[in-house]
Amino acid sequence: MEKEIALIEPKIIIALGAMAFKQLTGMSGIMKHQGEVIYSVKYRTNVLAVLHPSPYYTNNPERRKMFDDGLEKLNAFLKGYDSNG
Repeated sequence: MEKEIALIEPKIIIALGAMAFKQLTGMSGIMKHQGEVIYSVKYRTNVLAVLHPSPYYTNNPERRKMFDDGLEKLNAFLKGYDSNG
């Protein structure tokens, strides 16, 4: 994964779930960081912490809303990036 990230040089990576979040940032506690953009020193890019979309397959409206909120944060980040270049 490191080679691919270095080659692509993404402006942001979406960490869908705790395992991806830990791999990309070295941090734990995705619930605490849900919706936050965190800079990954290892990968030299921004990482957006978003809950895994699995709540859409369960009856958990609170987690669904948290997932949707994470996507809204991504949208805001991308709009800000687009207008700032």
